[in-house]
Amino acid sequence: MPEEQNIIGNRWEDKVIEILNYLEWAQGGDKNIDIKSRSNKTYGIDMYFTYPDPYEGENIGIFIEAKSRQWKSINKTFIEVTINKLKTKIQEVPLSPEFNEKLNFNTATKYNTGFILIWANDFKYDHEKFIEYLNEIELPKKKSIQRIFVASNKEILYYCAVIDAISQLKDQSKDSEKGFKIFYPSLNKPKNIPERTNLIILELLFSKFIFDKMQIMEQVSSHNIAKNILVIFFIYNIDMLSLNLMLDALINFQLLDEVANVIVYCYESLSDFRSAVEQFKRKFLGKYENIEIEFKELTKISDVFSWGH
Repeated sequence: MPEEQNIIGNRWEDKVIEILNYLEWAQGGDKNIDIKSRSNKTYGIDMYFTYPDPYEGENIGIFIEAKSRQWKSINKTFIEVTINKLKTKIQEVPLSPEFNEKLNFNTATKYNTGFILIWANDFKYDHEKFIEYLNEIELPKKKSIQRIFVASNKEILYYCAVIDAISQLKDQSKDSEKGFKIFYPSLNKPKNIPERTNLIILELLFSKFIFDKMQIMEQVSSHNIAKNILVIFFIYNIDMLSLNLMLDALINFQLLDEVANVIVYCYESLSDFRSAVEQFKRKFLGKYENIEIEFKELTKISDVFSWGH
């Protein structure tokens, strides 16, 4: 039984590495590395990744915990214990000389973040129950010394669906000078130059919107015409309030400048929200009659292990 659990665990760790690589994160060292702390205690690190944060202006280090369990084994206690163990690792491991020798390699300058990916592997996952467990646990606040993010089946399958859509969009825009890129609006005032990159940072995985820009070439008569397209990945519940919040963001960040088309990818089923979508489209076109807007559903992924490129 323990041998079978190790096989399942290793398989899940490899899949997590695959997902994070697609997000353009860089793995440090190998998976399942033991680090001895200054107090001579050994901590096992499932994975460690880094990336250059466009908002922080420095390289960020992320400690990864990858857990694959049957749903009956996933409860408040299990999640809480996993979080507390990771908090201790984040506190102790960077102080060890072995951390830089085995994982960081002088890459990240900030390493106070943990990301836990929990996969219920028996198709009995209950998202509402999982959220109930999380709501009963006190997670570190955004501005605290340590930051812990937790994802489970629903979020992980959403990441896979976004990766699939991005792959298709990159292929569609490969012949233009401005291929598909993730767009990071400036948060500073006065506004500095926004970032366009292939990287999806951790915060975006939990954001209600991911903004992207690309350019495609269209043939009109005998000429190739460049068309600028704004792409939005939208994970809100689809109602007029959330759609209006999206529009406010587009206006505030000036994302509609020089755009011919807007494509909104939704994770929820559009057929359940046709009325709100059509009402919003009329409102949008009333303000921006020269910009086409369309809503699309992300392709649903049922099993993360059947997914891959």
